[in-house]
Amino acid sequence: MNALETKQAIQSALSEFASKPLAEAATALLEVLGYQSQKRTVLKPNTADNFVESFADKRQFNKEQRSRSASSTAACTSEHRTRTCSKRSH
Repeated sequence: MNALETKQAIQSALSEFASKPLAEAATALLEVLGYQSQKRTVLKPNTADNFVESFADKRQFNKEQRSRSASSTAACTSEHRTRTCSKRSH
């Protein structure tokens, strides 16, 4: 695939987030980016708390830090200042 075809494939995969279930669209995007795996985990319920319970594996997990990181990331994304936000969050 040349650069233009790759860009078009990425754009197409991104547009599918509007019409496909999140897990399906995310898997398709990752495959376009070159990541492939047959491993799948379905979380029920599909919540942040269930994700932590499933993957923290008895390791300490700071929920307050998770919330701050998510808020910081959302603010940075909405401001479109990735470089500035990345430097502030470290």
